[in-house]
Amino acid sequence: MKGVSYSLGRLIDFVSAAEQGMQTLAQQRPGTDRARSFLSGARTGWNNVLVQTTDFTPAQAEVVPGLATAVLASKEAATHWLTGLNSVSRQITSGSVDSFDPLWTKFTRARTDEGKARSALAAATVTLARMACTLETAHPELAPSATTAADCSTASSLAASSR
Repeated sequence: MKGVSYSLGRLIDFVSAAEQGMQTLAQQRPGTDRARSFLSGARTGWNNVLVQTTDFTPAQAEVVPGLATAVLASKEAATHWLTGLNSVSRQITSGSVDSFDPLWTKFTRARTDEGKARSALAAATVTLARMACTLETAHPELAPSATTAADCSTASSLAASSR
């Protein structure tokens, strides 16, 4: 479970960083060096998400309910973001549009997919946290009581915030 927890945390971090990269790119004036630089950064961000999705195994997906859904949703979102970025790269690098605003329509599917991925990632995180709490409670030799209490508290907090 530790490996899944680590990989899931990294995937969530990469999705957040990629989204932040998109927000920063959208604030740049197309045709500038900064826009070209942030376009490259946005591509790297979503590529990192794709790479991180390969860090999970079928065995992990069998053990953690919802993990496969979260990973596949993240992969689809990243693929659609990259497709959208490729379709608007000429406008961004050349400056043939005055702002990023008219380009957002190219990302409708990616934005929808990202929302689904975020929901699936949140659900998998809650499931994993609950599993850790249950395992540590049933087998106190696995973790100090303070760690078990903290993990169970985290599981409760995550469950409450996802409602």
